[in-house]
Amino acid sequence: LAGLLLPALRSVKERAKATQCANNLRQIGTVMAIYLDDYNGVFPYYNDFISPQSERYWHQKLINGNYVKVTDLLFCPSVTDATRDRASSIYWGSISYGMNIALSFDYSNGAAWKTATVGAVRAPSETILAVDSWVVGGRALNPGFDSYGSSYVYPQPRGAIGDGIAWPRHLGMCGTLWVDGHVSTVRATSAGNPDSIYDSGALSTLYGNPDHWAR
Repeated sequence: LAGLLLPALRSVKERAKATQCANNLRQIGTVMAIYLDDYNGVFPYYNDFISPQSERYWHQKLINGNYVKVTDLLFCPSVTDATRDRASSIYWGSISYGMNIALSFDYSNGAAWKTATVGAVRAPSETILAVDSWVVGGRALNPGFDSYGSSYVYPQPRGAIGDGIAWPRHLGMCGTLWVDGHVSTVRATSAGNPDSIYDSGALSTLYGNPDHWAR
């Protein structure tokens, strides 16, 4: 009887964690909306590469600007690997949710740096802002860095080690925050293959490059 109940119990626990993850993403959406209101609708760069290490990532800008007051919301409850403490993860950009880098580049102009504005996003309810993330290669290849995830994700999978991808932590589902502020999940269509989250048939454009997934 216990053997029959354990899988169901694990499923219930994971669904509870998925609910908390969705709440984290909703709070991120709320504070991002406040940030955008203060900055004329201009998104922060996912990584400006110019500021000091403690100020360059999008989540650090939200923290340093006092928009995020409780940093726990940057970490999915399904992530239990504690090889790096959370303060270090925030510092190095190894958090659970990756920002869509298409919001930081003008792909129609040689991938020039140009942050998007909310008004420039053609389909805000279908364009990813942040999503459950991981680092291509997994913890075996990057044991000290990708304990918690990646602070950025590409809009379509890349093969290089170190690139950020969406990661289906929750029973094959990936928590997703969309530009319009709503939160939903995206299912990986192939078990054990996180890249299957990306649906090339549903991609559209922001600056001339794909920037979102189908739900």
